[in-house]
Amino acid sequence: MVIPLLPRLKRDTNIFLDTSGKWICNFHTTLPILTKLLYISKHNNWSLSSIPSVWSRPLSYEKALSNCEHPSYVRYLNEWRYILIILALRVVKHIDAIHLETLIIPSIDMLNSSAPKFLDVISRSLPKEYFKSQKDPTLKKDEIAKIQIIMYETKPLAFIWPSILICPSVELTNIKISTIPAVNHLGIQDPILCLSDEDKMMMSTWLNEIIYLSSTCLTNNIMLMKLLISFRDEIVASVGSKFKTNKNQNMIANRNQHKLNITGSCHYIGYPVEYSLDD
Repeated sequence: MVIPLLPRLKRDTNIFLDTSGKWICNFHTTLPILTKLLYISKHNNWSLSSIPSVWSRPLSYEKALSNCEHPSYVRYLNEWRYILIILALRVVKHIDAIHLETLIIPSIDMLNSSAPKFLDVISRSLPKEYFKSQKDPTLKKDEIAKIQIIMYETKPLAFIWPSILICPSVELTNIKISTIPAVNHLGIQDPILCLSDEDKMMMSTWLNEIIYLSSTCLTNNIMLMKLLISFRDEIVASVGSKFKTNKNQNMIANRNQHKLNITGSCHYIGYPVEYSLDD
């Protein structure tokens, strides 16, 4: 069965191409005309399957989250915020099945003929920006990177990607966490709406610390700072006049008991809120 990777053309087209499978020289107006002739419904932007790079997903998230006009912006933003809420509130919400899996990527010189092809591909294609921003002192001399995957039971939730902290995994709708009910048949809805006022105040406190640490550990990342600040501000606004600043300095304390052992420049998102406002 043929599965199309690109949308079909509209019925009435005014462009004619008699050559397929070859690069051709044509007028500079051809591609703009073609894009207007593609038939795309408003519900057809749920997944991308035609980008060959194994790193296309985090790069797509970077692109979408940096532009609020991007067709996938709302969906990706909801997924990104949903994962951060899980990381922040996993202790107080009793989400006990969260753990970390790690894939070490060796340098290309260390790969022999018996090494898995997948490892060879990701070793050669890992974006240069990732190398610059991971800042992981735990890497050994013959290791160039570490891919850290946040798991829920046996399913991946996200993996660490320094430019946006985390990149959510595919098929998140198959992972339902009852204490944060943001998932329905349409996907991940605005996760702020499923939080109580107390949850929101705890989340705001956590985000304040993440904003501060991000400004220290991931310098000059304007896009990330905007995403975090707008997330916090929307949470505060949703509570309204009932919002109160937390003075409990122990909310994100006891850092060794429940932390995920994330290493590198994003290590601090492994520390959850430990106590509720009433503790």
